[in-house]
Amino acid sequence: MIHIGLDFDDTLMDTRKSIVSVLNKQLKRNIMFDEVTIYEISELYGQSFEEFQEFFTINQDELHHMEPYPFLQETLSRFVDKIKFTIMTGRPIEWMESAKKWIKENDIIVESSLCASQFENGKLECAKLNGVSLFIEDHPAHALTLADGGINVLLIDKPYNQECQHDRITRVRDWKEIGDILDAFVS
Repeated sequence: MIHIGLDFDDTLMDTRKSIVSVLNKQLKRNIMFDEVTIYEISELYGQSFEEFQEFFTINQDELHHMEPYPFLQETLSRFVDKIKFTIMTGRPIEWMESAKKWIKENDIIVESSLCASQFENGKLECAKLNGVSLFIEDHPAHALTLADGGINVLLIDKPYNQECQHDRITRVRDWKEIGDILDAFVS
């Protein structure tokens, strides 16, 4: 059976849009989501990485009120008998319960959820140890590391990953396109 690794944030749900909304409300700012062209949102709000981590930890429940991306559930359901899907997120272990809760509440069909941040070499090591042949990702640095490590990547097109290119990376618009690619992949 084909094994595909899935990132969580901004791959299954629009976490960044939720973060911008909550930060705008809490900090009384008006940053438009479309203006977010860098990966580190905290920089737009003048927060240190530690301040952002504390913000995320405190606000996990509110940040997870987003719906799954369109066509995600249908795509995963369509391939449940042909593909093993495992979430391999770079989240800290402290944020995993909120992710698992969201997965359950939204009936996301996956084999398991692993915290790749626990591995010394992150997602690449996690993917290789679990026999992943394809990874679906949004983060440019993770995508490049996976591709350099010999794993093919479907990179969800985002404003902050436009410079990310590699022979093993295929840029995709959405989960409908991912489903079309997976149809060809399992044939």
